[in-house]
Amino acid sequence: MKFRTSIKPLLVLLLTMLFSKTVLAVQQLGQFGPGAGTPAEDKASASSADLVFYVLSATVIVELLAIVFLAIVILKLIKVYYGVEVKSVLLNKVQEEAAVKPAKKKWYSFERINKTVSIEKEGELLMDHDYDGIRELDNKMPPWFIWLFNVTIFFAVVYLLVYHVFRSAPLQIQEYKNELAVAEKQSEEFRKKSASLVDENSVVLLTDQAQIKSGQTIFNTNCVACHGSKGEGGVGPNLTDDYWLHGGSVKNIFKTIKYGVPEKGMKSWQQDISPSQMQELVSFIKTLHGTNPPNAKEKQGELYKDGSEAETKPADTTKTKADSLNTAKM
Repeated sequence: MKFRTSIKPLLVLLLTMLFSKTVLAVQQLGQFGPGAGTPAEDKASASSADLVFYVLSATVIVELLAIVFLAIVILKLIKVYYGVEVKSVLLNKVQEEAAVKPAKKKWYSFERINKTVSIEKEGELLMDHDYDGIRELDNKMPPWFIWLFNVTIFFAVVYLLVYHVFRSAPLQIQEYKNELAVAEKQSEEFRKKSASLVDENSVVLLTDQAQIKSGQTIFNTNCVACHGSKGEGGVGPNLTDDYWLHGGSVKNIFKTIKYGVPEKGMKSWQQDISPSQMQELVSFIKTLHGTNPPNAKEKQGELYKDGSEAETKPADTTKTKADSLNTAKM
């Protein structure tokens, strides 16, 4: 405390001297500044102002060096007078305060998280068990482990109530069935959207009555003139018997409609109706088989029996070439 009391007057004196020098420099610059007289006088004044500036700058630097020197001397005098250094005094004071206050453990320290005791106090936890000189400590269960165990019990109770008591959420088997239903619906929508991708290789026989009805409408609009209103034949061949000029399978009929038979007067319909409409038309034509309408045209072409060719299912792309050859031989 004596050091602080003795140093304050010295600092106040040094600051006062530095401030007085600054005020004097401003006054001198105002007296010798430009515009005070003739050009020659202004030039002389400018030179005088530069000189004053450099002199003041040198003075300030000298004063700063003097302050540093005086501070060093004062510290030396304190060491001689009191017999200690200021640095050591401050360090001792900090150490004393740290010794009085116990070190506060951080919240993420190992001891705090696991509630362990220090090595010095482990003797209080020793148990009577002794295994070849190895003693057992009666440590408490870590708090985080107990909380984790409680959370699992709480989760089990909630799971039991939600899934087995109130049944407010589906079990795994029910989720599986729901996903299958959603997948089937998505597949159906995809088939509807991809109907325009049907061709003579992927066409299949439709069984949906709405689609067959649509095929009948297409037939009445475009095919009655040549094949009759009931498929009995006219200019074109009979579509109700077992004889076909260009094959009676779904794929053969689709191909005939799509590309036509120009040499016999049947046009290609691929520019007039879409592939999905052709598939509906083929499915309707297959329903005419065996209806025996009146005034049916005579038999034409080769005998065809349903099932002699794969027609209701698309080709299995997973079969190998050897499998296809074996099937053909059969």
